[in-house]
Amino acid sequence: MSALVDALLQHIQHQPGAQALGWWHAQPRQRQTLSYGEFGAAVETLARALVAHTSPGARVLLLFEPGLEFALAFWACLRAGRVAVPTYPPADPRTRSRFLEIAKDAQAELTLTSRAILKQSQLVRWLMGSLRRMRWLSVEDLTGYTGTEALPTSPDDSLALLQYTSGSTATPRGVMLSHANLYANVMALNAARIAHGERDEHFVCWVPLYHDMGLISGVVMPLVLGFPSTLLSPLHFLQQPVRWLQALHDCRGTISAGPNFAYALCLRRIKPEQRAELDLSHWRVALNGAEQVMPDTLRQFTETFAPCGLRPETLYPSYGLAESTVFVAGNACGTLPVTLSVASESLQQHRVVPLTAETEAAGLASRTLVSVGQTWGAARLRVVDPDTQTLCSEAQIGEIWLQGPSIGRGYWQRPDDTAQTFAAQLAGEDGHWLRTGDLGFVWQGQLFVTGRIKELLILNGQNYYPEPIEQAVQAADPDFRTGCGAAFAVGQNPEQLVLVQEVRKQSRQSPQVLLQKAREAINQSLGLPLSQLALLPAGTLPKTSSGKVQRRRCQQAYLKGKYKRWIV
Repeated sequence: MSALVDALLQHIQHQPGAQALGWWHAQPRQRQTLSYGEFGAAVETLARALVAHTSPGARVLLLFEPGLEFALAFWACLRAGRVAVPTYPPADPRTRSRFLEIAKDAQAELTLTSRAILKQSQLVRWLMGSLRRMRWLSVEDLTGYTGTEALPTSPDDSLALLQYTSGSTATPRGVMLSHANLYANVMALNAARIAHGERDEHFVCWVPLYHDMGLISGVVMPLVLGFPSTLLSPLHFLQQPVRWLQALHDCRGTISAGPNFAYALCLRRIKPEQRAELDLSHWRVALNGAEQVMPDTLRQFTETFAPCGLRPETLYPSYGLAESTVFVAGNACGTLPVTLSVASESLQQHRVVPLTAETEAAGLASRTLVSVGQTWGAARLRVVDPDTQTLCSEAQIGEIWLQGPSIGRGYWQRPDDTAQTFAAQLAGEDGHWLRTGDLGFVWQGQLFVTGRIKELLILNGQNYYPEPIEQAVQAADPDFRTGCGAAFAVGQNPEQLVLVQEVRKQSRQSPQVLLQKAREAINQSLGLPLSQLALLPAGTLPKTSSGKVQRRRCQQAYLKGKYKRWIV
């Protein structure tokens, strides 16, 4: 029996009456809960049904709207020795395309879903041959299963999950993760959690469960450690961000996670009278990851919600990626976030020059970076020159390479991509290394991530990261939507800087005025000329299912002229 499944079975046996999972209903503010005993019985029944309907090691697509059914189906797959493939109901052309790509790539035997989705998907299943050949079953139809099939004792090295990447810089690829990978990642997170002392926890999660952050923080880590977890709908959070904090208030939640944009959204959308009703004094870990952590967001969130009892040390910057299950680095929980201000010009040369009193007095342009901490457990990290594949010095920016028990086996049915990404070798170091594609540096034991290799802009022979360009423009006028822009370079000799940027629906400014404001902001902050500003209507910028900007797709759409222009 894998350590992962055994941990859940131990909690089912020893604390059957304790809460395992809950679902927080936004209207009214009530919770539906399952005890460990109830959850365990439902998992066993569904696991036996999966054994009866699929072959050992079969891939099973999990296709659910937000709810407790996903968690039940996921753990049933692990208990039955089947491979879970989380995905999302195809509600629009973008999610439909992603679903079809995953369904084709995974070659699943079965789609496990709900009766409602089963009914809604009849037409698309009939039209698509790959879906027509696949078996589809609903959880509701299997809850009364009475078979007595023996359940396998899956070993630690057996495949547990195909976690498809977000697709921010490439086509989504299925990362092969074993039971041991998931367990090791939970133990790494737990080591950071208990660094300042063991305590009881209550997890609260709105992040979609098909996303690696939502999956681990919502239904894997809590149940492996034996703590309660309360879930709420991502849609309910996006509609009214205060609901996330209301759920934390109602449940007295201690741990919750979200990307940087989620904290920024709370700052923009939660009103003072709503904040006045919140008690966040019990919130101990607010994990911020999955995209670049912004220092202004950390500071403003701490200051804004301090009257609600939020402590500065609650904010927890972190770094991770699907290829390493999810979590890679973070500091000990309960410590203050660490920041470092460096000269912007040095970053353009892939060097690190921290600001001193003298350089600040000289008025040098700077960029403040947030540390994402250190690795835990048996994980190892190196910063490597991506061209020479030699180790970088402390003052040099390079590619982040990883080793450790959380690293997946590779990409499903992509041997060439697997060899290129998971089998890098470093002179003087044993074994294979994972090339993350992320740039960063380690300064005084702290990891700082500066950007993605594939998204780096080269202008006039200098390296520029897209985020500072996008942020400069978005800070120049409230009509530029925050987190909804993409900077990239086009052409050669010379390269030209282009920015595509969403505009608020309520904006009444002319494109010429907005273009001038964008040009002035970029010139003042970075000294760069903006060649073209493409204005987009709100909600049209290409993003991944987890909310990451797809800059390469934006660039391709711009070059082909395939984007919807904003009109006053």
